[in-house]
Amino acid sequence: EIMFDVMAFMLQVKMAMGFDNFNDVVIPNTVQTCQKQFDFPMVMTLADRPFTIVQVNERWEKLTGYLGAEVVGKKSCSILQGADTAEKDLNQLMGPVMFKRPACAMLTNYTKTGRRFRNYVTIYPLSTDSNISHYFGLTTFVQWIDADDSVRLKKRSKIDDGGSGDSKPSSNPLKQSPQCAAGSDDNKKPSSPGKDSSLTSDARSSPTSTEAVKGTTASQNEKQSLSSLTSSVSSGSIRSGEGGTEVGT
Repeated sequence: EIMFDVMAFMLQVKMAMGFDNFNDVVIPNTVQTCQKQFDFPMVMTLADRPFTIVQVNERWEKLTGYLGAEVVGKKSCSILQGADTAEKDLNQLMGPVMFKRPACAMLTNYTKTGRRFRNYVTIYPLSTDSNISHYFGLTTFVQWIDADDSVRLKKRSKIDDGGSGDSKPSSNPLKQSPQCAAGSDDNKKPSSPGKDSSLTSDARSSPTSTEAVKGTTASQNEKQSLSSLTSSVSSGSIRSGEGGTEVGT
């Protein structure tokens, strides 16, 4: 007959791993066993969808950038997912959870500021009155994928400054757009012949202009008659008579 001394085994595990108490050795399986200080980021959620967060510790807040007041009772761990969170890794983690079993997977998650990091997530089902009521997750941080937030913000500010500098309008008032320059050139151009002819035609069509033209024509005719009479006198074609003046033909 073989007997297995559970307490002796746990004592040996505690001594071998250097833990101070048995709670550090026991795998959490109830909500009560999770009410202690953890050296890793931890999160506790409800067992039903959408797996609302009910508890986080300070290490989890520092890693993710989310405060407990922002997420407890309001959000699920999906807020840590992003474009680089692989679906196959999520399936590996959530597959056993659907059957109320422990699960683990390596994930790429995001902080509140969008900084990516790799972490190893382990999930344990927690029971209350022999029913699975919660899930308990421990995160083992692996590495940062992106640079520090301060460095990323500096790079972004430099890019934003460069972009805004290009978009600023020119301070030189002489530098105008092609449309404005074309408009100013049009204003400086002399009026076209077509416009002058139309003005002339309008002037001719008025009564005053018509009378002026008629007067000019009459004066020209009088000058021609006087010139012809002068030439006739000089040639002797006009002679005097008793009956009057006779003009030779």
